[in-house]
Amino acid sequence: MIQSNSCFRVGVVGAGQIVKDFHLASLHAIPWVRIDWICDIVPGRAAEVAAAHGIPRYYASIESCPMVDMVVITTPVGVRKAVLDFALDRGWNAFCEKPFARNATEHREMIDSARHRGVRLGAGYMRRQYHSTRTLELLLRNEWLGPIQRLIAADCDRIRKTGRAEWYMANPALSGGGFLQEMGSHLTDQMFTIVRAKNFSLTGCAQVKLHEIDYRTAATGFIITKTDASIPFSFLLSRLEQMYTGIWVECERGSVAIELSPESDVVISQDGERFVLPCPFTPIDAVTRAYREEIELFAGAIQRNETDFTDADTGLLASSFIDECSQTHIGMVTI
Repeated sequence: MIQSNSCFRVGVVGAGQIVKDFHLASLHAIPWVRIDWICDIVPGRAAEVAAAHGIPRYYASIESCPMVDMVVITTPVGVRKAVLDFALDRGWNAFCEKPFARNATEHREMIDSARHRGVRLGAGYMRRQYHSTRTLELLLRNEWLGPIQRLIAADCDRIRKTGRAEWYMANPALSGGGFLQEMGSHLTDQMFTIVRAKNFSLTGCAQVKLHEIDYRTAATGFIITKTDASIPFSFLLSRLEQMYTGIWVECERGSVAIELSPESDVVISQDGERFVLPCPFTPIDAVTRAYREEIELFAGAIQRNETDFTDADTGLLASSFIDECSQTHIGMVTI
C-alpha cells in the first residue's frame, strides 16, 4: 500500500495542450506525487504553464533539469528518442505519451536501454483504462458470448482543416508519419488490449498518403491471443471519410460493440435483443480518470521498486503493427 505522505518527485517534459488539460491535473490529483519541474524548449512556455499550475521550477533544456523519481515525456514522437536517451542516462523512470516510438526497431532499442539501466518504461495508452475497454475485455475473456469469431476496429472522421503552421502532425518527421501513428496507435492498442493479443499477422494493407503523411490505412489479418486463438480482424483508420467509429466483436452467441469515446457504453446484441451496459462516468470524468489511473499505476510500481516491465507495458505490439502497415505496399496510394 502506497503511503499518502510519501514524496514522489515527477518532472514533465513538454508543455503542450494535452499536458495542460490532462497530465498536470492527473498528477496533482495523486496525493503522494509532487511535480518538481516542467521543461519545454519553446521560450516562455514552461514558465507560463508552471505559473498557472503551481509548479515550482521550469526549464528550457532537459540538461538543466534536476533529479526526479519519474519523468513524463510528452514531446512529439519524432523528437522523443534524444529526450528518452537522456532520461535513461540519468536513471529516470520514464512514462511516454503515445505513440511510444517512431518504429518497432527504435521501440525495442528503448526497451533494451531501459532494462540495461534498471529503470522502468511505460506508455500513455489511456484507453486501456476506459470503463468500456475493461468491461469488453472481461466479457470476452470469460467467453460470455462464446469464442470470438471476428473483430472490426475503425476510427473514421473527415479532416476539416489543414494548413495550421503550428500543427506538428503535418510534419512527417515530428509525427512519425501521420494519422496511423498519432491516432491509430490508440485504436491499435485498444484492439489488442480487448482480446489480450500476443501477436498478429497481416493479410493485406492499403494506405493513402499525401506529402509523406498517411491519411487512410485499411488492414486485414489475424490477431493471435494469449490463449493461441486466431481472430480475423479488419482495421480502418481514416481522416478522409465519415464512417463507423468503434470496435465491434462478433462471437459465437452474439456480438458486442463499443464506441471510442471515454464515456462509451458497452452494447450487447444477442438473439435479436439489445442490452446496454452503461458507463457510470460523465465524459470529462471518464477521460480524467483514465489519465490519472495510467499514471498512478506506473508511479505506484516505481514507488514499490518494481523496475521490471513487460513489452506490453510500452505498447510494443502496437508499434509493430504500425510499422508493418507502413512497410506493406499492397494497395498503396501515394499522391
